[in-house]
Amino acid sequence: MNQRRKMNMIFAANIVTSVGSGITAFTIPWLIINMDGGERTYGILFIFVSIGMFFLAPYAGILVDRFPRKKILLLCEFIAGILCSVVLIMYLLSGMMSIYLLIILMIVTSIYSSVQIPALLAFTQESFTKDEYKKVNGLMEVQSQSATFISAGLVALLVGRIDLWIIFLVDVASFFVALGILFFIPYKSQLFTKNSTTSKPKMLEDLNSAWSYMKENKALMVLLMCSFVPFIMVLVGNYLNPVYIYSELGANPDIQGYASVIYALSAILGGIAATVLSQRFGDYTSIIITYIVYLVGIIGIILFPTVGIFLCMRLFAGVGNAGSRVLRKNIMMVNIPNNMIGKVNSFFSSMSMLLQAILVGIISLSISGVGALFSFSLIGILMTIGLIVMGTSIIILKKKDITIPINHKEGVR
Repeated sequence: MNQRRKMNMIFAANIVTSVGSGITAFTIPWLIINMDGGERTYGILFIFVSIGMFFLAPYAGILVDRFPRKKILLLCEFIAGILCSVVLIMYLLSGMMSIYLLIILMIVTSIYSSVQIPALLAFTQESFTKDEYKKVNGLMEVQSQSATFISAGLVALLVGRIDLWIIFLVDVASFFVALGILFFIPYKSQLFTKNSTTSKPKMLEDLNSAWSYMKENKALMVLLMCSFVPFIMVLVGNYLNPVYIYSELGANPDIQGYASVIYALSAILGGIAATVLSQRFGDYTSIIITYIVYLVGIIGIILFPTVGIFLCMRLFAGVGNAGSRVLRKNIMMVNIPNNMIGKVNSFFSSMSMLLQAILVGIISLSISGVGALFSFSLIGILMTIGLIVMGTSIIILKKKDITIPINHKEGVR
């Protein structure tokens, strides 16, 4: 199978499962929040699930680096499909979607994402050459953002208009369709062979090896951690934006809907822009540019607190966050060995969850006294510090003239 066809099959599997699970991810909060005391219930669930994923993420990374990535992806789709099928059957038998079934779905989708995302990153790194990374990551971001946009639109159109079992049936079907597509993608693991007699290290040894690698590459790790800042701020903004719109701007709820649409469309543009910038300026310079684009969006909100400017700044947020994510993947694939990329990526995912929880906690406790605009100012200050640290780490990396520690094409260690 040629590389173009393999790329198309990976994209097809990912967009199918992204749309299906995306519909469920949008539907679950809506159902919980509309229950009695739903806002409080969802908040508590969100905190507990986030804490659980914080502790689970490093072990998910170890799993990804210990077994062939295609098998992990197939198991992710199969297990998620089976568990969601069980929940669907229980709903059909009981005739109601209880809070307990929603909790199960929320946990299943969270665990699925914590394993599937690093596994897909490692699988992509194994399946393509260094020269193809920029193109693949850019297109992957465009299709992921498109899937998010489609999911949000379908939820808006379907929830409340058709039976819930149809929505969850679409989710279940998406897992098994993706499973079928992935099954036919040819794959040869670079880490393991049938005749390999090398015993796998214990989990503690795996964690120690990952930690040793990160300590030996401090500048690269700092750069990658800073590159997560726009993503963290987007998640914090999911809490802060509605408060800012309603309390500071005095706008109607439909402004939040417009802002979400603008962000989704601009994020698609960000995936394309990142590929163009990377080819012209390189990944290091380009990630500084996309980071600054996001920061400009925050500064604009602080300096000009009006509805029109807020909506315009969502353009900067979408382009900046999506672009930074594409470029971060490029940098990781080029510089991190394939036998380490799962653990390293999962470490950053867990740290981003922790920082997100801390920021949301601080803002939620203080926002009634200081206001949403002050919270945006805090975000702007933190992002400025992150930009300075990122720039310093890039200078160090360029001075060291980092070379690729692995032949990604042939899997040489």
